[in-house]
Amino acid sequence: MLEYKGIMGGGKVLIDGDNLQIKQMIGGEDCTFSDIILVEYNEHNAYRFSVDIHTEKTIQAGAPHCIIFKEPVKATELYALLCEKQAQLAELAAEEANTEMEAALAELAEIDPKAADELRAELAAIDSFASDEVAHIPEGVFIPSRQVDFSAVGGLLALLQSGRISVDDSSKRFSVLGATATGAEQIFAYSDLLDFEINEDGSSIVKGRGMATAVGAATFGLAGAMIGSSGKRKNVDLCTSLEVRIFLNSLETSQIAIPLVAGKVKKGSFEYKNAMEKAQEIMSILTYIANQKDVHTEKNSTAANQNGTNISDADELLKFKGLLDSGIITQEEFDAKKKQILGL
Repeated sequence: MLEYKGIMGGGKVLIDGDNLQIKQMIGGEDCTFSDIILVEYNEHNAYRFSVDIHTEKTIQAGAPHCIIFKEPVKATELYALLCEKQAQLAELAAEEANTEMEAALAELAEIDPKAADELRAELAAIDSFASDEVAHIPEGVFIPSRQVDFSAVGGLLALLQSGRISVDDSSKRFSVLGATATGAEQIFAYSDLLDFEINEDGSSIVKGRGMATAVGAATFGLAGAMIGSSGKRKNVDLCTSLEVRIFLNSLETSQIAIPLVAGKVKKGSFEYKNAMEKAQEIMSILTYIANQKDVHTEKNSTAANQNGTNISDADELLKFKGLLDSGIITQEEFDAKKKQILGL
């Protein structure tokens, strides 16, 4: 069973198969996905996001079920799920209607083939228009494909430092919650990522994609990589600060520090090991984002080169077409040159 719980008094939705339980402070409803008429996503401010669910019952009451969230991640996840279910139900209904229509057209074709063909053409035109009106998730909605929660260790103050990094691979964006100046979730494009590092006690011990090649990684895992890559630093038994720092191409937020150790922690302790493993997990996500940037850049470069080649080929063809029109070369010679240029 899936549960989407809003803030206190903000209601919640329980999903079990095709059945939903929508609970609110006042009212609520047990229904199925087929009972939902409309779903809306609203971003009220930086700390308030809602999913409005309209059913026949709420239309009669004059107000939808409003599930309120403090963060956009859960709100967009619920909204996307409801939209997807609506689309699936609409598709099933369309398939049933098409089956019935095909049977009716087959009967009409036996009586009047021309009228059946004209009706098919009209239906095709309607389908083409309707395809542009299919419900979809708005472009700005952030739907996470992967999330990693983090929390700092090292004393009472560290307990207050927690958050989450999320990735929406479909829109090529990522978000960070709880590590920004305001604590609010901020969303960035993959292209905003400039660099990243693991910083221990004020010194960078693993920078960017160097984690995989850090000395000691193969033998000691990530903790060994930390030690092996910090050759100039004095090896002490205590760690007082461990952060994953993210550098961004943004005037508003140029740097984010994700806290993993925020107090005195022994390096051989279970807490330190867990913090290092969490750092590795976050670094792997950032490395993936950086690699996706490289792929995108390479595709653009390849496309630009291909476009230049296409223009050059077109110029060559135009030149030989001019020679053909002037009678300097024959049609056979032009055709042979055309095949050579186009690689046919």
